[in-house]
Amino acid sequence: MDLYISYKKQIMEDLKFDAFNIKEYSMLVASKKHFWVARLNDHRLELEELKINKNKLIKTLLKKAEEASPIKLSKVSLEKSLEDTPEFEDINKKIKENEHLIKYLEDVGWIFSKLTEDIKNAIENIKLEQM
Repeated sequence: MDLYISYKKQIMEDLKFDAFNIKEYSMLVASKKHFWVARLNDHRLELEELKINKNKLIKTLLKKAEEASPIKLSKVSLEKSLEDTPEFEDINKKIKENEHLIKYLEDVGWIFSKLTEDIKNAIENIKLEQM
């Protein structure tokens, strides 16, 4: 979850603007949106890769277990026994982390999509204060 904490801090910084930097900030919004959408897609791709690797791991471990077992166990029983292996736990943990990051970054995407409205409102407030 270190990546989540890092993203959270970076996003908080990316969302900060004030009356002094609003013009520069408004010009950077599109690139900031793109950056976070790219991170979202990176995690979607990583999640797919993890799922593929998990399936490969299952097949490999099932094959090893079938060869090593003196008795024939059902595929379901073998798969259940694999869930306790460190490799399986590690890949499941990475999958869960990516799923959480994807959900978070989808919410961040929504926040960034509303950012132009926030900037517009801030500019209107500045105009009103100057009258």
